[in-house]
Amino acid sequence: MPKIDELKARMDWLKEAVKILVAMLLAAGAGVAKLYLDSEIGVLFISGIVFMILVSVVIVAIVIKINKTISDIGDLP
Repeated sequence: MPKIDELKARMDWLKEAVKILVAMLLAAGAGVAKLYLDSEIGVLFISGIVFMILVSVVIVAIVIKINKTISDIGDLP
Protein backbone atom coordinates (compact mmCIF):
# COMPACT_ATOMS: atom_id res chain seq x y z
CA MET A 1 0.00 0.00 0.00
CA PRO A 2 2.82 2.52 0.57
CA LYS A 3 3.77 2.38 -3.14
CA ILE A 4 0.32 3.52 -4.25
CA ASP A 5 0.35 6.33 -1.70
CA GLU A 6 3.75 7.45 -2.97
CA LEU A 7 2.51 7.49 -6.57
CA LYS A 8 -0.63 9.41 -5.62
CA ALA A 9 1.43 11.98 -3.71
CA ARG A 10 3.75 12.39 -6.70
CA MET A 11 0.78 12.84 -9.00
CA ASP A 12 -0.76 15.45 -6.70
CA TRP A 13 2.52 17.37 -6.67
CA LEU A 14 2.73 17.23 -10.47
CA LYS A 15 -0.85 18.48 -10.81
CA GLU A 16 -0.03 21.45 -8.58
CA ALA A 17 3.04 22.20 -10.70
CA VAL A 18 0.89 22.19 -13.84
CA LYS A 19 -1.55 24.62 -12.23
CA ILE A 20 1.26 27.04 -11.37
CA LEU A 21 2.78 26.76 -14.85
CA VAL A 22 -0.59 27.37 -16.54
CA ALA A 23 -1.04 30.51 -14.43
CA MET A 24 2.43 31.68 -15.48
CA LEU A 25 1.59 30.93 -19.12
CA LEU A 26 -1.62 32.95 -18.95
CA ALA A 27 0.13 35.88 -17.30
CA ALA A 28 2.90 35.85 -19.89
CA GLY A 29 0.32 35.63 -22.66
CA ALA A 30 -1.47 38.67 -21.31
CA GLY A 31 1.80 40.58 -21.15
CA VAL A 32 2.80 39.62 -24.68
CA ALA A 33 -0.66 40.53 -25.98
CA LYS A 34 -0.41 43.94 -24.30
CA LEU A 35 3.01 44.55 -25.83
CA TYR A 36 1.64 43.54 -29.25
CA LEU A 37 -1.38 45.83 -28.96
CA ASP A 38 0.88 48.71 -27.93
CA SER A 39 3.12 47.98 -30.96
CA GLU A 40 6.12 47.55 -28.68
CA ILE A 41 7.62 44.53 -30.40
CA GLY A 42 11.15 44.30 -29.10
CA VAL A 43 13.35 42.21 -26.86
CA LEU A 44 10.74 41.90 -24.12
CA PHE A 45 8.11 40.74 -26.61
CA ILE A 46 10.40 38.12 -28.15
CA SER A 47 11.58 36.89 -24.75
CA GLY A 48 7.93 36.59 -23.68
CA ILE A 49 7.17 34.43 -26.71
CA VAL A 50 10.21 32.24 -25.99
CA PHE A 51 9.18 31.95 -22.33
CA MET A 52 5.67 30.89 -23.33
CA ILE A 53 7.05 28.21 -25.65
CA LEU A 54 9.35 26.87 -22.94
CA VAL A 55 6.58 26.80 -20.34
CA SER A 56 4.31 25.00 -22.81
CA VAL A 57 6.97 22.34 -23.40
CA VAL A 58 7.42 21.87 -19.65
CA ILE A 59 3.64 21.54 -19.19
CA VAL A 60 3.50 18.85 -21.87
CA ALA A 61 6.41 17.00 -20.23
CA ILE A 62 4.67 17.08 -16.84
CA VAL A 63 1.39 15.85 -18.34
CA ILE A 64 3.27 12.95 -19.93
CA LYS A 65 4.80 12.17 -16.53
CA ILE A 66 1.32 12.29 -14.93
CA ASN A 67 0.03 9.82 -17.51
CA LYS A 68 2.98 7.52 -16.80
CA THR A 69 2.25 7.73 -13.07
CA ILE A 70 -1.40 6.88 -13.69
CA SER A 71 -0.37 3.83 -15.71
CA ASP A 72 2.04 2.83 -12.91
CA ILE A 73 -0.86 2.97 -10.44
CA GLY A 74 -2.90 0.74 -12.74
CA ASP A 75 -0.06 -1.81 -12.90
CA LEU A 76 0.06 -2.28 -9.12
CA PRO A 77 -1.39 -5.54 -7.82
